[in-house]
Amino acid sequence: WDSDGDGDFDTIGNSDDPDLPGAADATGFSVGLAFYTVPPCRAVDTRSGAAITSNVTRTFAITGLCGIPASAKAISANLTAVVPGGTGSLNAWAAGTPLPGTSAMNYRAGVTRANNAIVTLGGNGAVDVRPVLDGNGALHFLIDVNGYFE
Repeated sequence: WDSDGDGDFDTIGNSDDPDLPGAADATGFSVGLAFYTVPPCRAVDTRSGAAITSNVTRTFAITGLCGIPASAKAISANLTAVVPGGTGSLNAWAAGTPLPGTSAMNYRAGVTRANNAIVTLGGNGAVDVRPVLDGNGALHFLIDVNGYFE
C-alpha cells in the first residue's frame, strides 16, 4: 500500500474505507512483520530417523537452522509427506500451543504430497507436527524453508 503515491510501500498509514464516502474516512492499520527470504533449505527430514506416527505430535526446532534467527515469528515453507502409510492429513503449528482445527495438508496412502505453508513458530522457535492417517500408519516428513517473518 502506497499512501502518498511516491512508489514506496508504507508500513504504517491510513487507508480509504470503501464503505464510507470522502477522503476524511481513513482507517489506520499497521503491518507488524517483515518477510525475509533465505536460500531454500531442508530444516527437517525424518527419513534419517523414525517416521512420524498417526495421532502423535512431534516437535521440531527451526530457529538456528537454515538462516532462521531466534527472533523469527513464523516461517514460509514447503511441507512434504513422503509415502504416507495411509490416507490422511497433517497439522503443523506453533510448538506449545493448542492443536489447530485445520490441516496444513492432506494426502493419499502411498503418494508423496507437498504443500506450501506459513507456519507460526512457538516461543522456543519450534513447530509441532501431527499426522492423522487411516489405519494408524506412519509417514516421513520434510520441512523445506524459503523465508521467515519477524
